[in-house]
Amino acid sequence: MGYWTSGTHFDPVAGVVRQATPYDPVPYAGGKIISPNDPNYIFDHNALRPLNSLGGYAPGELLLVTDEDFGATCEDSGHLLVVSLAGSYNSQGWRSTPDNLFRLSGVGQYSPAGQPGGQPAANNDCSAHWSQPMTGVGDGNIIVEAFYGQGTRFIDVTNPTAPAQVGYFVPTGTVAATPAYHDGLVYAAQYTTGIDVIRFTPPAG
Repeated sequence: MGYWTSGTHFDPVAGVVRQATPYDPVPYAGGKIISPNDPNYIFDHNALRPLNSLGGYAPGELLLVTDEDFGATCEDSGHLLVVSLAGSYNSQGWRSTPDNLFRLSGVGQYSPAGQPGGQPAANNDCSAHWSQPMTGVGDGNIIVEAFYGQGTRFIDVTNPTAPAQVGYFVPTGTVAATPAYHDGLVYAAQYTTGIDVIRFTPPAG
């Protein structure tokens, strides 16, 4: 869900026009997502909202959402989801009811299942976790994301309908928690072994 944090806007929940502040924001856009691997469950762990245009979509229209769902296999675990905010800008997400459901539309998804660097022993522990944009790397459309036992993955979202893995870092016996990108380096925090500092160079093309 997204909120106005400044300016004067109509509040669809309160039914009044009021001032938005960071500590008292006004509901704006967003809504619930249907998970492609489990339509009855989704845990929206965190999200990124690129402000540039991706694949012909309007700037700021897309969300990159972490679905942290643990299934029996990687194919059945939570993925990185790309969803569109289209249709939600008049606060439809806040007016959704069981009789009149509103859901955001899926655009694409990524999973480490079947990707290079896969760890078969981690099949039941490879759900999507924290992610971060890698500003200034390549064309600026690469994010870095932790996938627990499947390590840290580098994903190009230039084509949001088919996010593509362009690198991975999976040390043996580790469980990836979160990556932090700063000044050309990725600080890959592991639950089991501490922090690895790595440099990622995107492949040509």
